[in-house]
Amino acid sequence: MSHVVTPPGVSFASVNGPLMLEHLLGQRPDLQPYTLTANGLFDGGVAGELELEINVPGDSDFHAIAASLAVIDPGTPTVEGFTGQPQLSPAYWWAHADITEDHGGKKLSNIPVSVGSIFGRGDRPFVYPVPWEIKAGTRIEVEIYTQSLLGSTNSRAIVCFHGVKRRKGSKPLPMPLLSEPRLLDILGRYVAAGRLGHVDPYFYSLFTGHDANGSQVGFAPMATESPTFTVSGHDFAACYLMAEFYDDVGAAFLDEAAAGLPDLTVQLVLDEGAVQLSSRPLHVNTIFGHGKRWTKLPVPLLIENGHSLTAIVTPLKNSGGTTNNWLGHLTFAGARLYGRR
Repeated sequence: MSHVVTPPGVSFASVNGPLMLEHLLGQRPDLQPYTLTANGLFDGGVAGELELEINVPGDSDFHAIAASLAVIDPGTPTVEGFTGQPQLSPAYWWAHADITEDHGGKKLSNIPVSVGSIFGRGDRPFVYPVPWEIKAGTRIEVEIYTQSLLGSTNSRAIVCFHGVKRRKGSKPLPMPLLSEPRLLDILGRYVAAGRLGHVDPYFYSLFTGHDANGSQVGFAPMATESPTFTVSGHDFAACYLMAEFYDDVGAAFLDEAAAGLPDLTVQLVLDEGAVQLSSRPLHVNTIFGHGKRWTKLPVPLLIENGHSLTAIVTPLKNSGGTTNNWLGHLTFAGARLYGRR
């Protein structure tokens, strides 16, 4: 987490606006570090779905600060998967995660998100830009969908949410509480205007695919796609960008350790082109992070309720091979801002 110094002359008790998480943890000895975790087995060699349930203790609220994922292949002595997208012999795997709070209730993303974009690894978990407050007794459901082989033996997925727990009846945490300092300005303006009712982490993801050989149903060679998401029911402040792609023909995860990201350009526009976020289309490698490295926007991108973001995705060549037969996600991680009710 980034270190931010409280402005001179401002004490913890007098702060009436966004507060960095680090300041709070130094002032609240009643908060206990805590990790919620669950694990389960995939059937070896079979693409499918794994459903995990995690229950928050009934005596405490839990504030998730970060998330990580590991996958253990019993066929080898090593733990794989701390790299975000695990590599399991003999093949990579392509998986999406869907995180829901209490049986089909509030979700953390608009669609299932590639696991490398929503989880970190053991030594470097993904830190949410704002903590995720989960009430005592709440059930969290994590569904992981795989679209490729998981290896020749059963593989165990281990999901962890790291944070702090606060006993029911103790002093509530101030709101809004931040892990990402670049949100201070936006949330400060919302608080000053009396507009902010609640804030939590959220992921908007866009799915895109291209087939150079014409063999994958629904993906035309050299087609330009324009996947779009529309913010609904809240405002959204995007902080980080991540792209992850899987070669659906060559069975390889595309990152810096493999073939690199596909050869394509992306142009981001708001409200069907009313606002362009670059002067011209950019190569995906120059705007989106990948291979477990998020791109941090210089300042958060605020998209208000009812407005949309479109990614105009254009392949640059049609030569066949691993870099042109792909499925992928372009993911925007940030904070979901709810107004006062």
